[in-house]
Amino acid sequence: MDHKAFFIAACLAGGLSTNAFAASTWADDVEADATAGASMDNDNVDTQSSAGAKIDSMQDSAAENLSDAAITTKVKSKLLADKTTQGLKINVDTQAGAVTLTGDVRSAAEKDMAEKIARETEGVKSVRNQLTVGKK
Repeated sequence: MDHKAFFIAACLAGGLSTNAFAASTWADDVEADATAGASMDNDNVDTQSSAGAKIDSMQDSAAENLSDAAITTKVKSKLLADKTTQGLKINVDTQAGAVTLTGDVRSAAEKDMAEKIARETEGVKSVRNQLTVGKK
C-alpha cells in the first residue's frame, strides 16, 4: 500500500472511530436526558400531588370552620330563644364540633339548660360547660 492510500485509510478509520465515539456519547447523553426528564416529571407529579393535598386540607379546614361557625350560631340562637337562659351572657365557642360554654348564669338550672340546649344542637360532638353560677 502506498503512503497516500495508507494515509487515506488511516484518516477514514480515525474518522469512523471518532464518529462511533461521538454516536456512543450522544446515545449516553440522550439516555441521561431521558432519565433527568423522567425525574423532573416525577418531581412535578409529587409537587402537584403535594399541592393538591394541601388545597384539600385547606378546603377541609375551611369547611370545618364554617361548620363550627354554623354550630356556634345555632347554639347561640337557641340560647337566646329559650326563656330560661340569658343567651346574651353565655359565650359559645366551637372548635371541631366541640362546644365550650362560658360566662355567668343565675342558677344551676340555667347552667344545666344551657348545656342541654348545646348538646341537642345538630353538629355538636361534645359540650364543655364552664358556666359560673351566681356571679353578676
